[in-house]
Amino acid sequence: MDTPADTWDNLHAHLTFLWLNRFYLYSCAAFGISLWFCFQFLNKAKEQNKNHLVELNPSKTTAAEKEQQDPSFEEVHVAGVKVFYGSQTGTAKRFALVLTKAVASINLPAEIIDMQDYDPDDCLIDEPRWRSG
Repeated sequence: MDTPADTWDNLHAHLTFLWLNRFYLYSCAAFGISLWFCFQFLNKAKEQNKNHLVELNPSKTTAAEKEQQDPSFEEVHVAGVKVFYGSQTGTAKRFALVLTKAVASINLPAEIIDMQDYDPDDCLIDEPRWRSG
């Protein structure tokens, strides 16, 4: 049977081993905390993505149902979308193409116009007019 002195010697040996290898212990603890933090971050991002998708895909209701639910709801008619861009590097042109594809995906006519080639005087008939009252 172990005597109390042997028990303390055994405990002292283990504590000395831990103290001498504390760098590895700290490294493992830091790695574990980093891993936990990454999992928390990814889970939060997934939850936000789910919530964002739910907001983007609301329940499909018709215009008549929306008008019944909200009396201030008005149906808007869009003749077309013009995407104006100005770029020296081409980034704006690529972004304008992406926007045009997104607009075309909801069955609206879209047009890309370079600001360098655009003259507002030539298109005065196409531009909307402000009517007050």
